[in-house]
Amino acid sequence: MTWPPVPLSARLSELVGCRFAVTGRGPDGAETLAYVQVNRRLASKRLLVTISDTATRTPLPSIVSVTVPADLTLAEVLLSHADISAGVAALVPGLRWPMGANPVLRDLWWIGLVVPMALAVAAQSPIPLLLVFLTGLVPLALGARRRVTRSGVQIPATAVDEAGRELLPSRVRPLLPDAEALASAGPTPSDRVGLVRDRLADLRDDIVYQIGNSALFDPAHPATERLELALLAWAPGSPAADELATEVEDAFEAARRSAEELGFDHLPQTARPTARRAQSAARTALSARTREERTAAAAKAAELLSSLALYYLPGIDADAPGLIAPRRMIEPR
Repeated sequence: MTWPPVPLSARLSELVGCRFAVTGRGPDGAETLAYVQVNRRLASKRLLVTISDTATRTPLPSIVSVTVPADLTLAEVLLSHADISAGVAALVPGLRWPMGANPVLRDLWWIGLVVPMALAVAAQSPIPLLLVFLTGLVPLALGARRRVTRSGVQIPATAVDEAGRELLPSRVRPLLPDAEALASAGPTPSDRVGLVRDRLADLRDDIVYQIGNSALFDPAHPATERLELALLAWAPGSPAADELATEVEDAFEAARRSAEELGFDHLPQTARPTARRAQSAARTALSARTREERTAAAAKAAELLSSLALYYLPGIDADAPGLIAPRRMIEPR
């Protein structure tokens, strides 16, 4: 039996709350086993990643805690913050962290510091002095918790099995999937979801397609809502990853097919003639032979689309290669 594999290309936003064992090569070029845990940070969109390298090289590696953007991949954070070139990753039933390195408790230390001190000051001081105290202390605490931290703890984390028994690294390695077997097994669930994302991005970058098949980009359209929910539910570390990936694929095909069947009929009836003219102008801009012709056609398309004021239709940027302007952050509610 092996633990469920996790793609190294998975984004950290998809791995929140999970624990991993990762094999790879450390900074000395020798094979190593590392443990990783991904947690949310209090009052932050960034994530806390805690890494424990179990290598026995000299000096012994310390446990590292780092706050990073959620769109980094597992491989990227290991390479940039632990100097580990990852090979294979798998979900671990549990991890035990040594004292002083537990990532779950890391965000709570400043609460334990600020609250008792604030109460003590409040008991001895008037309100204005208390406010001055908190104004200075809270930013200090919040600033400290954002730093990259090498804990100084050189005792590595320990993996535990489903029964809660601690496992030595030598017993963990055989539980990780074989890299060659994974490579020859065909697309992983994460690969399949990545392909759907790429296809969706390609369609989103095609302004002519967007205008003519707008239902695919309207989250209020039932088939598109199903696709968005499937993408939100996708979790590469889930035991049901294969089924979740299948739902993403099926939902995408259903949403694309529905959008193409509807075409301009998805738009309000009064908007359809204008949208057709906008699509024609966009097509002219893309095939224009001169800068002036492109600019004029793009301006016409932008004017027509702007007059419709529909959140799911694209904006026009004449300087962008595909004419696509940054997406409008408007929700259909």
